[in-house]
Amino acid sequence: LFSRKKSLLGLDVGSSSVKAVELTRVGQGLVITGMGKADVEGPESVGDAIQKALKEGGIKARRACSAVSGRSVIQRTVPMMTIPDAELKQAMEYEADKYIPFDVTEVQLDAQRLRDGGGEAAAGASQAGQMKVLLVAAKKNLIEEHVSLLQSVGLTPTIIDVDFLSLGNAFELRNLSLGINDNEVRALVDIGASKTDINIMRGNDSVFLREVYMGGNDLTDAVAKRFGEDPKDVEKMKRDPGGALESMQDA
Repeated sequence: LFSRKKSLLGLDVGSSSVKAVELTRVGQGLVITGMGKADVEGPESVGDAIQKALKEGGIKARRACSAVSGRSVIQRTVPMMTIPDAELKQAMEYEADKYIPFDVTEVQLDAQRLRDGGGEAAAGASQAGQMKVLLVAAKKNLIEEHVSLLQSVGLTPTIIDVDFLSLGNAFELRNLSLGINDNEVRALVDIGASKTDINIMRGNDSVFLREVYMGGNDLTDAVAKRFGEDPKDVEKMKRDPGGALESMQDA
């Protein structure tokens, strides 16, 4: 129906499930042309889950955009002297060892100038001649493993992003498509199985980013302990709590 050359696969590889969405450009807009989801049974079955999600969604696109996360990904808001954007990444490579707990040679990093008021470090106005920069670094072996995983199932990685930034990018794209350009403060919260991503936005700018290592599994364990149930049965209860809703909320 649509040219697959104009399609891109968005792939969210989580610890308990894989979610896949295919977007296809039609004229000036984007259309969802496929969407699938599959459970991950264990670390060794992630590739199978990806293929199952693609098959379920009828997804044909091979170019993939995905993201990494976890303790091997670091983000910092740092002050530095104002320089042209073209020189920013190179300058940050010299400065990065001050802000990240890894050897700079072990990471892939990128940086972006923040507009005034952006980022956690913006407790006060920037000093004259200074700017604030968002620095993000991910260990190279994490990225290489993710790229290898995608390639092993026949996909071509086009973009490897970071989870909490992807969340903000998607929200910004939604706002731009609807013509929304305000300064409202909104919290984007993505609760996964093992962690929760938080991205607080002022309009279309991120002002606070954090990964919290608590997620749906912790909620499941709390309910399982309260009811003396198997965690697998509690997953079903979470989807359809029935009369147990209030007790589950207390747990």
